[in-house]
Amino acid sequence: MTYSEKLKDPRWQKKRLEILERDNWTCLWCGHKDDTLHVHHVEYIKGKEPWDYDDAYYQTTCNICHSLWHSYFEKFGNYPSCITKIIKISIDKQVVIVRDGVNNESVRIIEVDSCNKGINEIISIPYDILSRFIEETKKRAF
Repeated sequence: MTYSEKLKDPRWQKKRLEILERDNWTCLWCGHKDDTLHVHHVEYIKGKEPWDYDDAYYQTTCNICHSLWHSYFEKFGNYPSCITKIIKISIDKQVVIVRDGVNNESVRIIEVDSCNKGINEIISIPYDILSRFIEETKKRAF
């Protein structure tokens, strides 16, 4: 049975609905409720069926965040540690601010095209430099 066929299996459909209910039909990364939702496997374990994981291995994600997660890994070789902000440009394009690295040491600002499942990096900034910039900007504003 292919992975796609397994996702049509009633056992997966039941598990998927349970996770969507648990997460209140909300993307855990950005909070959206009005987009197509996916149940994302945080990790795959060889030999396990999609419905056989402990519930902690599943996260509800919107289409944008789910596309970002997989495209990000393909492009950068690691997963984002935190999606900080999503700015919707159009129905299928967003600008996303992402914390990256094991210790969140950098911030990437990327454009996500959820239709083409592609991402383009706009800029990458060390997090401590961005934090100092924000603090200085706040001081000058008040």
